[in-house]
Amino acid sequence: MHVFITSLGWIGALVCVTAYGLVSRGTWSASSTRYQVANTIGALLLCVVAARSQVWPSVASNIAWALIGAHALTAVVRGRRAPAPADAQTPAPAVATPADDATTRLPLVPTQASEPRVPAPASHLTADDLAHLPPSSVTLVA
Repeated sequence: MHVFITSLGWIGALVCVTAYGLVSRGTWSASSTRYQVANTIGALLLCVVAARSQVWPSVASNIAWALIGAHALTAVVRGRRAPAPADAQTPAPAVATPADDATTRLPLVPTQASEPRVPAPASHLTADDLAHLPPSSVTLVA
């Protein structure tokens, strides 16, 4: 049984390292289903070996890793199943233009009344960057 558990650990390590290498090289996307599946399975296999060896910090970190991977996998799968609105247009790719400089960027201001309303740091996001945030999470000020 010890050889079997150890083999699972080596498989888990190989799966995680291979997936990370493929994402780092740009072969896989970090938001791809196969990367998230590989990450989650690899973490679970490593968790089994760590638990068998009673290495509890490694068990805890691999459980967290697997939970994060499972959450990301769920988000990826749900995102692919969500139907696009009928009037939605495919956004054009982001292209830098001469007008895209600090003068066209807007600072973020917290929307909760309990927080002070101060401008965000100098590294402002563009309006395009804010497009995928919920409307209630930021307030744009000019």
